[in-house]
Amino acid sequence: MTCVNQETGMVEPNLFPMLADWQREYTMEDILTQLKKEMTSPQNRKLAQPPEGNEEARADPKGLVLKCCIL
Repeated sequence: MTCVNQETGMVEPNLFPMLADWQREYTMEDILTQLKKEMTSPQNRKLAQPPEGNEEARADPKGLVLKCCIL
C-alpha cells in the first residue's frame, strides 16, 4: 500500500490522509475504516500479502510490536 513503509510494515502518518490531517474527534474506528477503504482501493486490491514471520522488523520506536487483524 502506498501509505505503508515497505521495510517496517508501519503506516506512514504523512502518507495516510486521515493521520496527516488529524482531528481530535477522530476515533480508532474511523482510522480502521479508512485503512480498510485504502486496502480495498483499486491500486491496492491486487497487492501481494507480505511474508509471515516478519514481526521483529515491525516494532515502533518504543519497542512495541504492532499487529493488526481486520475481520
